[in-house]
Amino acid sequence: MKRKFSKAPFAVLLALSVAAMSTSALAATSSELSGKWYEGAMSTWMERGIIKGYEDGSVQPERSITRGEMAVVLDRVMDYQSKAKNSYTDLSTDNYSTDAILGASAAGVLKGYDDGTVRPNEKITREQAAVMLSRVMKLDGTNTASAGYQDQDKVSSFAVSSVNAMKAAGYMKGDANGNFAPQSAVTRAEIATVLDNIFKGYYNKAETYTGTVSGSAVINTSGVILKDMTITGNLVIAEGVANGDATLENVTVKGAVIVRGGGTNSIHITGNSSIANISAARTDGAVRIAVEGSAVVSTVVADNAVVLDGTIGSVTVAGAAAPITINGKVDSVVVAETAQGATLKVAEKATVGTLTISAPKTSVEISGTVKTVTTTKTATSAAVTTTATAKVDTVVANGTGTAISGTGKVANVSAAADNVKVDTSGTKVTVDSSASGVTAGGKDVSGGSSTTVPDTGSGSGSSGGGGGGGSTTTTYKLDVSITDGTKTVNSSADYQLSSEKIVNALGTAYSSKVTELKAAFGGSLGLYAIAEEGMAARSDATKWAAFVEKYENEVTGDGMDLVEDLDQTLADMTLDTSYQLQYTPVAGTTYTVTFRVVRK
Repeated sequence: MKRKFSKAPFAVLLALSVAAMSTSALAATSSELSGKWYEGAMSTWMERGIIKGYEDGSVQPERSITRGEMAVVLDRVMDYQSKAKNSYTDLSTDNYSTDAILGASAAGVLKGYDDGTVRPNEKITREQAAVMLSRVMKLDGTNTASAGYQDQDKVSSFAVSSVNAMKAAGYMKGDANGNFAPQSAVTRAEIATVLDNIFKGYYNKAETYTGTVSGSAVINTSGVILKDMTITGNLVIAEGVANGDATLENVTVKGAVIVRGGGTNSIHITGNSSIANISAARTDGAVRIAVEGSAVVSTVVADNAVVLDGTIGSVTVAGAAAPITINGKVDSVVVAETAQGATLKVAEKATVGTLTISAPKTSVEISGTVKTVTTTKTATSAAVTTTATAKVDTVVANGTGTAISGTGKVANVSAAADNVKVDTSGTKVTVDSSASGVTAGGKDVSGGSSTTVPDTGSGSGSSGGGGGGGSTTTTYKLDVSITDGTKTVNSSADYQLSSEKIVNALGTAYSSKVTELKAAFGGSLGLYAIAEEGMAARSDATKWAAFVEKYENEVTGDGMDLVEDLDQTLADMTLDTSYQLQYTPVAGTTYTVTFRVVRK
């Protein structure tokens, strides 16, 4: 849900260029811009409603802007949906730019000073503007050649890589004498010109667009379809898309697609689209990227929560604690060292060629097929959990404390680090001579030797003589995953059923995990109370109807259909299929619960 920003007094907004311009004001504006070097850029971004005039009808293109005004301009372009907590000591709630500043802060675009201030009314310098805009476009100038300005040595250390990157991308330039003037205040005309250099395509209406864009483009609303299009630069799917959709049909993006908005059913790449690189960078929730048809996506870099469907060349998990779900086919996955605490799920029908884990405390759940899993030396305490449908050819454990467990099939483990633990039945474990503390099925395995974990699966035969007619009890497993887009808890529980209803199984398995889930989410999830209330109401039709009505606007997903038909037996439901519930207790916070029942 789009967050509602508070409104400043009308007169203040007019003075700060928010009011619509009258015919006479437009005439005055025309005289200010006519024949000037910035006429085209100012006119374009005024027409788009990003740069606005003053109460007296003027535009004042050469007037310097403040840090707060810069945030307001970026908010109009990107349409920020969430706000950071106001921890700035000098940002009052009645400042006209407060919401925009907090929106830009939540997006990681604007940061404060070491003394805790953000200085909203201070003039923004050219180098500060370069830093903010390079963050919007996710430019990494670390290895970019020097911009070579005559005053390059005057660029502050924090801004050097951004200034270099903005010059290399053609977004910002120096003056006629080759100077960048990094500490000079930036003007309204200069910001309009930089925006014009960056965004050659601007899509803010739910329509279908075609054509070629020579440069970068931005989508800032839901329902946009780009079709039969080539974009030579980057494409930003901005925060304004929120939880809505954006579709790329037969679109080639030669730069990167930067996904800052979109929800769990949102970004569709279809037809013969060709995307070199996708950056999954939404900061306030999970986004789903679906690659369909003959579309080709070479690389996805995930900074935050993302669900990936379809065929993708490679995936890099870069963000710390980022929860990633792979539902399709990926040639290679790398969990970078920066992604400490990341959680990766390889779904049942997904296939991954190579999975390399370099981040400490990475948690991987495999339900699909993975050819090779490698933990590097930096991937300490990595956990690889397999479900009954998982198939893994080889795990190479170079990270201390790597743990491999679950009910899936892992053919081979090569343990080259200390304290590797292997508990998957039937797995051959080979231990390097330098490794110690390795266990297989709970038993020590010395360095330089190998063993096979005993198969602990139960057979289908029966013991004893006697005769027939007894009821058969089958063991099932319920896998549960809960995420709020930042943290993820994966848990499971075994239970036995004969003719009991599925409601009893779900209730028992869920209740067994309440303590663990409460510990992870601090009791904020609220689903515990809902579960208990639903169990109590299910036996009474009137109470059940009231229960469903009470939560129908907060809880959605195909899992609700299952919950609403709890009279079916386990034999009637579809096994090995994931069901999903989405719970939104407050605007901007959505919890996704995925559960699946498998026969053990």
